[in-house]
Amino acid sequence: MRKLYILLFCILLMVAIASPCFSEEAGIDGATWESWSESMKLGWVVGFMAGINQASMETYIFLVDFANTVRVKLAGKVKGIVEIADKTNELFVEKISLFKLNYSQLVIGLDKFYQDDQNKKILVKEAIYIVKLELMGAPQEFIEQQIKILRIPIEYRMKEQTSLWDSNPEYRKAWEKWGKHFPFGVSRASIDMIKQ
Repeated sequence: MRKLYILLFCILLMVAIASPCFSEEAGIDGATWESWSESMKLGWVVGFMAGINQASMETYIFLVDFANTVRVKLAGKVKGIVEIADKTNELFVEKISLFKLNYSQLVIGLDKFYQDDQNKKILVKEAIYIVKLELMGAPQEFIEQQIKILRIPIEYRMKEQTSLWDSNPEYRKAWEKWGKHFPFGVSRASIDMIKQ
């Protein structure tokens, strides 16, 4: 019986120690990033990119299965459903993909990003896409606008982006070109739905 209590205690201790690491509220922000060694940063980037690649593959499989199910259920009444699934997957992958970038570029970019104290609260999983935009050559003004949006609480971001879209033609033009590479923003279709 004593062994059971010791085992339960060890499990509870392990959960108590590990839970902040996996808590969504804790998140990994700039302060955490800066506290890590270079090898820890590199490991995070490698793991994040592996997760993105896996998510891309799983999403594609899901979309193709969905398209095939719809085609079978509707007995061919919906034409081009597989093509729609392929296009949807391409758009998804374009938004989240980091495969054209190398690990060290991303680590260096994140280190540079977090040198600005105003960026310390932005989560690394969001900041990495700012680095992506920079490495792809997006205009600095557009990047700065996206950073400002990421600095505000998440529940106000869509409103801020919609406001920028409506009031700033340059932002709208940049979003139409670069927004497809950035997962943390609303699409033109979403903005149109909000206004209805």
